[in-house]
Amino acid sequence: MLKGFLSSELFQHDDFTRLIAKPLRKATGPEYGAVERMRQIMSAVMVKHRPGVIREEVDVPPLTLSVQPVQFTHWQRLTYNALTSLIVSNVYTSELRNQLLKLTTR
Repeated sequence: MLKGFLSSELFQHDDFTRLIAKPLRKATGPEYGAVERMRQIMSAVMVKHRPGVIREEVDVPPLTLSVQPVQFTHWQRLTYNALTSLIVSNVYTSELRNQLLKLTTR
């Protein structure tokens, strides 16, 4: 999954799989040092920006909201309802009720 997501030659090399990916994905958990090796690689590859820099450099269109009805099959409806219930119960049990109410009343 990692190689497919990153799609760079570096991440496609067999050494990357042997030295980084496999030690990270062991059934018993990551090997000692595997997470740090991945962190070092990603810090050399990833570019981090402050939110203000992104707003200055990228012209993002304004947010627009629209309602798009979706026709679910029976199983899709059941899955959607189950996932929605899990999210709502997580919000409720994590005491984020007030924040959710503020978002929905805007």
